[in-house]
Amino acid sequence: MGKPKRNPATDPAIAAQRQALAMALSTGDVAGAARLMPKLLKHQGDDPALHHTAAEIAWRQGDRTNALKHFGGALGAAIAGQAQGPAEQTAEIAQSAAQHLGHLLGSYAIDCKGLLTRPVLVHLLNRTDVDPQAVASAAAPIWMDTPPWRRAFQLSANDAADWLLGPDGAAARADTLAAALLTRAVLSNPKIEALLLTLREKLVAQDKVDEDYLRLIAQQWYLRDYAGVVSDTELSEAGHLKRALYSDPASWLTEPDGVDPWCDRIAEQAIEEAKLAAVLPNLEQDAAETATVRDQYEQHPYPRWIGLTVPAPGSRRALAWRADPDAGNPARKLFWQQSPFEALIAGCGTGRHALMAALGYGPLAKVLAVDISAASLAYASRKAGEYQANNLTFARADLLRLGDLPDELLPKDGFDLIESVGVLHHLADTGEGLRSLAQHLKPGGLIQLGLYRKDGRKHVALARADIKQLGLDATKDEDIRIFRAHILNQPDHPAFSALAHNRDFYSLPGCRDLLFHARERDIEMTEIGPLLTSAGLNFAGMQMPDGVLQAFAQAQGAQALTDLNAWQGFEADRPDLFDAMYRFWAVKPK
Repeated sequence: MGKPKRNPATDPAIAAQRQALAMALSTGDVAGAARLMPKLLKHQGDDPALHHTAAEIAWRQGDRTNALKHFGGALGAAIAGQAQGPAEQTAEIAQSAAQHLGHLLGSYAIDCKGLLTRPVLVHLLNRTDVDPQAVASAAAPIWMDTPPWRRAFQLSANDAADWLLGPDGAAARADTLAAALLTRAVLSNPKIEALLLTLREKLVAQDKVDEDYLRLIAQQWYLRDYAGVVSDTELSEAGHLKRALYSDPASWLTEPDGVDPWCDRIAEQAIEEAKLAAVLPNLEQDAAETATVRDQYEQHPYPRWIGLTVPAPGSRRALAWRADPDAGNPARKLFWQQSPFEALIAGCGTGRHALMAALGYGPLAKVLAVDISAASLAYASRKAGEYQANNLTFARADLLRLGDLPDELLPKDGFDLIESVGVLHHLADTGEGLRSLAQHLKPGGLIQLGLYRKDGRKHVALARADIKQLGLDATKDEDIRIFRAHILNQPDHPAFSALAHNRDFYSLPGCRDLLFHARERDIEMTEIGPLLTSAGLNFAGMQMPDGVLQAFAQAQGAQALTDLNAWQGFEADRPDLFDAMYRFWAVKPK
């Protein structure tokens, strides 16, 4: 006969351990608190508050893996409905745990097998305040490697599709994790794409289909903007859902017709975006050299994102304060912590970056986001409404002609902060674009920039050489599809490993932006200094993960964080710590 289960509420030993934990935390003894956790969790594993505390301890110790595990434990216990505390407290713990998980999954590459359960992953994917794309990166390998879907990915695509659509695949078709992944994120894996292509053909050929399952597959193709090679199947007379496997319902459904609710919703979104585009502040006159890039994003707004991990209001202010060369000035610190300020997001695309900024800087920040593409801005405006970003305004404008915007949109003395990440390298003259932005930056103001790094994009150069040799046209969707198949069918292609799991590669707008862009140029770090000098700006430091900044400080000294020459030496020694884009800050002298 085994030992009777101990009651946490009445067991004096557990009570003593809880008291010791509280004492350790109150005195800052993080290591002591960590030593107490295993025994407490053994007896109170269904306590979300205890898991949350364990996660916070792990985070303070720099242990991201255990932080992820215990935030997952906190969320799992909270959503299981077995928590003993007040419902309001449990809901707050679940909210906090979900936000932390969204941040961890979006910021770090952590193998989540054995750390996060299927119910937790499903819950995260379906939340509107957590980025489902970040969750999918962790959830997809678990989905592929565990029942009921493991068998599908052990078979050929053809056999897997037959199995899924047959009686033996019923459990897989009903799998809630699969449903959440298919409807909430672009799934970037060659095996998944091969299966989706085969499923699409077989579903169209079936006389009797499960409409709910058909809708899941149609939603995934919609998210991918129908990037897979299209067969010659005639679909003009097919039902709505079968047509939606091959083309956007909004392209053939001008208004909801009541036949299918999912297709109606897509049509309604397109109608809403058209209305939003019509009322945007719009500078009609663009510089001639920007027309090519504008046309690309009118045809393919990028990216078609679903959700984001909503930052706490004001949490992003610390980013600007740390970048400010005058950060040691108490008045400057106070300004970034709590004063109203005006920010410009230059080249906001479909709005994800702008929303993160507006929500993260908080309601006292007034944020203007501009882009050259009305179609992208319409998508951004619709998403801003979903997230109630009331401090965010959109306008269609050429970055070279910002001065033509209405006076009410431009602060008299310039913006306190400008962010332009992944934009200026698409202009005919990057320096001219930067000088235009600098003209609208207040003296003492900060600008965050992101420019393509030449050494981090060798796979793009290889792919673009292939595209040129094949004579493919970036404006033709079918040519983009052909090239994607060309890469996916050649696992030994030198660019395959870099592209085969790249999220952008799995949607038409993403692939065009990544490999078929109308105009872009990569730079080397030696070019950053002259670019900034030409615009009257001073380098204020790299925007890099904390671990990289610490490694730099150890190698070059903390005083060199704003020394571009020191960064060049560091990059030469540790190129592995840099990715495909330089992200950095600059300041306009007072």
